[in-house]
Amino acid sequence: MQNGSNPSSSGLFVIRLPYAALCLAPLVIAGAMQAALAQPMQLPGAQPFNAPGTQQAAPPSSAPAAPRPPSMPPIKVAGEDAILGRVLRHNGGAGEAVFEKSGAGYGLKLTADGFQSGNLVEPCAVSFGETPVPVTSLGRPAGVPRYRLEASVCPIVFDVLDGAVLVVEPTQPCVVEAAACRIDPRGLWGPDARTLAARAKEIEAARGTAERAVREHVARVQRQRAFDQRIRPAQLAALRIEPPSASAN
Repeated sequence: MQNGSNPSSSGLFVIRLPYAALCLAPLVIAGAMQAALAQPMQLPGAQPFNAPGTQQAAPPSSAPAAPRPPSMPPIKVAGEDAILGRVLRHNGGAGEAVFEKSGAGYGLKLTADGFQSGNLVEPCAVSFGETPVPVTSLGRPAGVPRYRLEASVCPIVFDVLDGAVLVVEPTQPCVVEAAACRIDPRGLWGPDARTLAARAKEIEAARGTAERAVREHVARVQRQRAFDQRIRPAQLAALRIEPPSASAN
């Protein structure tokens, strides 16, 4: 067979291709179709595909921003000035205590009411002296100033609060033999109960401020916990870490 073009009987030229070219043509067409199918389809407006061997940057995370960690509002801790020179009464009524400043520190002028040791229905009173009895600082084991009244007849330990003192010791009532009187100074010593009605608005405002601070702190803690419950499992899943089960605790 000869390559080339020869005129046909009708006057037209007929192109005769080599036999090898005719055999390779289906293979070329099949390769072109496979290459077209291997290329992924890209929609209009889509991000272009990466070149082979390169990595595509991850899209910006749509996770919500982490809330601020919860923190307690500042707590006002009363000091000695909150009771200095004030007349404090046991449970707002009986006895009298005055916390005063002395040259060497502080002292407490105290009169405690009680009942006769031989007849517990007859009232009595014990004065610890006309001058303030020295007190010794015990630090702040409960977060507020604590003092011990150095009195042999009835050693007293009390915490300083805002406008009051809380007597935490002795653990039992004291019997003062010289006065045949049984006193129990434990409990709260604060303002005279008869003066509290005039301070009702002040007390209510302070209470509202404290309650609002507590509610705000609880809300912050709840928001933080809700955020952790949404985000932390997703982070663990990305790291392929199983969250701790309740039985493990």
